[in-house]
Amino acid sequence: MSRVPTELSEQIVVVKGLRTAGVLFCAVPNGGRRDKREAVMLKASGTVSGVPDILIFDSPPFGDKVGTALEMKRILS
Repeated sequence: MSRVPTELSEQIVVVKGLRTAGVLFCAVPNGGRRDKREAVMLKASGTVSGVPDILIFDSPPFGDKVGTALEMKRILS
């Protein structure tokens, strides 16, 4: 029985690859448990649920598009 990687461990691998490639990106810290005060502050400062986990600002290697958004999901076994 193989162990299924967590979403966090998979995202760390993706982030390492993006950094190695010199890609301009940011991770969006939308997940996790927050106390009520912190949740209110994040919402007031523009945090929006449903935003993908990683936003890539560099142009992808296809077409004339700008940027890419990645939503990380864990495979359930």
